[in-house]
Amino acid sequence: MLSYTVLIDDKDNEILFDQIYNSYRQGMYQIAYSILHDVQLAEDMTAETFVRVAANMKKISTMTEQKRRDYIAIIIRNISIDEYRKRRKNPEVFFDNENFVIDQNNPEDSAIGKVRYMDLVTTIDQLPDIYRDALKLRFLYQLTAEETGKLLGISANNVNQRLLRAKSKLEKLLREEHYFDEKR
Repeated sequence: MLSYTVLIDDKDNEILFDQIYNSYRQGMYQIAYSILHDVQLAEDMTAETFVRVAANMKKISTMTEQKRRDYIAIIIRNISIDEYRKRRKNPEVFFDNENFVIDQNNPEDSAIGKVRYMDLVTTIDQLPDIYRDALKLRFLYQLTAEETGKLLGISANNVNQRLLRAKSKLEKLLREEHYFDEKR
């Protein structure tokens, strides 16, 4: 554990901080990772959260366990979202990778291209594993079809087939969730 206790000036708060660290560290990391999908960034955001927790131990020590847990979850979520936003130049477009072309004449591709990034990621998570994994590896992590195929144990052609099917299923889910309604 890093030496966060230099920010704490009370022995009781140091003990409480150690308890918080041991109890919440893994959950905090999972929250950060679920937002950032990057191991190193999730670890960095977890460390940053502990710095903030240590700096606010006087306030945190007066909270109930539930309020403390909620407070820490909000901190990790907010700094992870802030980091995510900093790293995303254009959050409104998901399929803007130079290796992937949206055919604006194809209604399915055109519709998917207009969905907000976070809504799209949330919807992708609802897909069956074989489609979700292919989409995430190919477009979120920006691997080539060949690299994606190696990780999945399939050919690049099979990756491309899965991606076509995944796009179709994704578009169907988005329509079911009314992402293309006029009021959205």
